[in-house]
Amino acid sequence: MAAQLLAERRHDLEAVQHDALVQLVKCHLGEVAPQRDGGGLGDPAVTLYEDRQRKFYIEALFHIDVSTAIHDHAFSGAFIVTDGTCAHQKFEFEVDGSGSHLLGELSPTKADRIGPGTVLQIESGPRFVHRNLHLSKPTVTVVVRTEWDGIYQHTYTADGIRLPIKTSAENRVQLTMLRSLAQIDRGKALQFAVDAIAHTRSSEQAIRLIYAAWHHLSLDEVERMNLVMQSESALDGSVGALVRSAAQFGAPALADDLLAHAFLDEETAR
Repeated sequence: MAAQLLAERRHDLEAVQHDALVQLVKCHLGEVAPQRDGGGLGDPAVTLYEDRQRKFYIEALFHIDVSTAIHDHAFSGAFIVTDGTCAHQKFEFEVDGSGSHLLGELSPTKADRIGPGTVLQIESGPRFVHRNLHLSKPTVTVVVRTEWDGIYQHTYTADGIRLPIKTSAENRVQLTMLRSLAQIDRGKALQFAVDAIAHTRSSEQAIRLIYAAWHHLSLDEVERMNLVMQSESALDGSVGALVRSAAQFGAPALADDLLAHAFLDEETAR
């Protein structure tokens, strides 16, 4: 329905250019719908309409950053490009036989260059895994979307790790404390990571702590494997396949990607 609506209104939406959006935000923001706080995906996201029952809303997204994150969504709907061009790529994720829904094989299926007038449907969850590189500065898209479909959004690595972007306040406090300690005392920070992993019951948080320590402390192989073994012990081996797989590829770019999209950007999960 959302894709059909955008397609039918394609001609009207041609007016949503970046200059018009800047003017709206500058002088007329109070004349449109009340703005949502912190839930937008744009730079900024401008709320154009919100259903009274809060079941869906419409946003114009002003994009500056060229994001390379591969992700799915916790909502459904559709979007249309109204200004600029993007490189859009879709993927399929198949869970492997490790017993963890966080490990699998990520395969690219389709890549397109999209521009004004292109409409794409968004299906929540792993049915629509994609990335959209905003080639123009800025790019403008309009999205019609549900509030939330009751699931987490995930980020994916090329090596087949699937992590929820949303995390709890307690987990964020742990990760922030680790980052702060890393700037004060490396030894204390490393011990903090070991102890925090020993007390967690979450495989997702264990892998976040490993990557956070990896990133902030420049772990050597012995230290890294110590964290891996600690995770296996704390989680009774249930995270073994995940952490072993993660430990095999220590590219800084991968660690940076996970930190940026699984930790620092958790508010985009809804």
